[in-house]
Amino acid sequence: MMLDYQEKIQAVVAQQVPPEQAAMMAQQGAADQILAMAAQQIATANQQAAQQGSPEQQLMEIERQRVELEKEKLGLNSIKDAANIAVKNRQLDLKEEEQQINALKDGIRLADSRNQKEQDREDARTQQLLDLLAASAQQSGTI
Repeated sequence: MMLDYQEKIQAVVAQQVPPEQAAMMAQQGAADQILAMAAQQIATANQQAAQQGSPEQQLMEIERQRVELEKEKLGLNSIKDAANIAVKNRQLDLKEEEQQINALKDGIRLADSRNQKEQDREDARTQQLLDLLAASAQQSGTI
């Protein structure tokens, strides 16, 4: 483990400081400072990796979020379906009311037609009676 740590530090140092500058800094006593800086960067990287969690934890979090989105989607679909059903029910109610109104109109027309025919028959009878009375009056007056 110590060997692994040293390899990481050497890799960070190699990335941060060119070899010529590292040799010059070592001569000036800055090697400890470079090692401390590399150790700090490795510690920061390890801390960030720990905060992000393991790949399994990340996959679990992604799966949890996917399930939450799926639940939300199902909820929205249920609301949408309920709204569509309500609209269809209202349309059916309106059609039923329209049919009832049409039936009432047809009933009124039929009743009106019957009343008109009855009125026409009454008018015809009245006219016949008047004609008979007029003819009878003429015959009575001429006889």
